[in-house]
Amino acid sequence: MEDLLPVKYFHLVFTLPEELNPLILRNKGVLYNLLFKAVNETLSDATRSTKNLGADIGYIATLHTWGQMLNFHPHIHCIVPSGGLSLDGKSWIKGKDSFFLSVKVLKTLLKYKYLDYLKKYYKKQKISMEGIDGLQSDLDFERLINLLYSKSWHVYAKPTFKGPKQTIQYLGNYVQKVAISNSRILSIEKNKVSFKYFSYKKNKTKYTKMDGELFVKRFLMHILPKRFVKTRSYGYFANSNRQTKLKTVKKLLGVAEKKKEKLTLKEELLEFFNMDLSFCPKCKSRNYHLIQDVLERSPPFILNQAI
Repeated sequence: MEDLLPVKYFHLVFTLPEELNPLILRNKGVLYNLLFKAVNETLSDATRSTKNLGADIGYIATLHTWGQMLNFHPHIHCIVPSGGLSLDGKSWIKGKDSFFLSVKVLKTLLKYKYLDYLKKYYKKQKISMEGIDGLQSDLDFERLINLLYSKSWHVYAKPTFKGPKQTIQYLGNYVQKVAISNSRILSIEKNKVSFKYFSYKKNKTKYTKMDGELFVKRFLMHILPKRFVKTRSYGYFANSNRQTKLKTVKKLLGVAEKKKEKLTLKEELLEFFNMDLSFCPKCKSRNYHLIQDVLERSPPFILNQAI
């Protein structure tokens, strides 16, 4: 939020074809990283071209793997300012407010970049097909690649009509959350799980019941590899460029550097989660009593049962 620029923003979504799902589930870390790589090269190549923007852009990308029914649906959301830093780094090149880049160009670039790397990874034996039905040989893999080349891949690119703040808050919900929140689960009984979901086709909340085994199976599909980073910054928003390119961008756009004030834990919870520690979440009273200050890296504090 602190780095929002005074320009229009676009919300982009890059989605992989469902035919890749079995291969991705077998090679999550490799193929999720490949999606980030292909998206980054797609946006970089397209925007640096003088036929389009002719500039270096910055953006934030986050991986999202589930749909409302817990189905496997890997895609990347990007929040991108309209415009970029000139290739010589001396001026700001303004983009259009209502049009980012041709979706046809973006999805064609994404397809060819992703599949080109996928073939190289396969040749280097970085891809496992063990246990995947219909993918047991080189010929099977070649058939899959040919099928993916014949398909039109999906890319969404629209202005953030409600503004970048709302879009960042929307995507921020996925950063720390898992595939389904407790609030969506209505009941668990007789090996059945009932939960609510939002139907984008009907534009309303609906309800469903699922076998417990299937529910757990779908939930487990969305567990990311250990230490996997699902939200990444690129271009002038990248950590390596924040003190150089991003400062230049802000200066060119007349954005004053704000002095960051460190918030207390209580202030952070109130600002980001609307959780006021002044009130008990159960009885809503303010009758709190300090028991102990827990220091960072201190051993767990166990209450004396006599208290």
